[in-house]
Amino acid sequence: MCFVEGENFRHIKLDCLVDTANYFHEKNNFEKAIRYYQKALQIDPSNYYANIGSAGALVANRSFGESLAFFKKAASIKKAGLYALILLYIACEGVKEEDLKKEVMKEILTFLNNNEAVAYGRISYRYYKLNMFKEAEHYMNKTLILSPNEASLHYILGKIYYAEEMFEKAKHEFQKALELVSDKNEKRSKKYIISNLKKMEWKALGSALDR
Repeated sequence: MCFVEGENFRHIKLDCLVDTANYFHEKNNFEKAIRYYQKALQIDPSNYYANIGSAGALVANRSFGESLAFFKKAASIKKAGLYALILLYIACEGVKEEDLKKEVMKEILTFLNNNEAVAYGRISYRYYKLNMFKEAEHYMNKTLILSPNEASLHYILGKIYYAEEMFEKAKHEFQKALELVSDKNEKRSKKYIISNLKKMEWKALGSALDR
């Protein structure tokens, strides 16, 4: 009975540590997240969520090389999903693992029915969420070469330029998005785009006054 209780406590502690790590990960406190994932892995080195969580937090913390071991361990436990593959792709690019990056892209495309535009768009958006704006810009431009008339893509590129404080380029993309927005989602899309245009104009004015 004591052994069973001990095992139950072990599982509860493991789940609590992973949940705590996930909490800090969501709050962008990646160093604390990594620390709690590591504590979880001390209890169970084969826990998928602690391994994939460590990998993702390390990518967000720009520790690309270190993340690869956790991606590989996670993949040995459970087949990687699309989100994990995109983070792995970013890690490979970060350490210039070109052969592995090509293999990962093949897997990403398998998830996305070989739609390169969608793949590049997903990669771009993940770079944007990681505050890696140059890379996000690069992949969004690749996406737009393949799919130039998608309002949402121009909107995201506008947000990327906005984050880089490239206000004229951001304005151009937001306006392009407004031109392309479809009747079906017109009301909601226009609201978001116009809101970002207004925020950008105020920020651009503030930056000009600070000079």
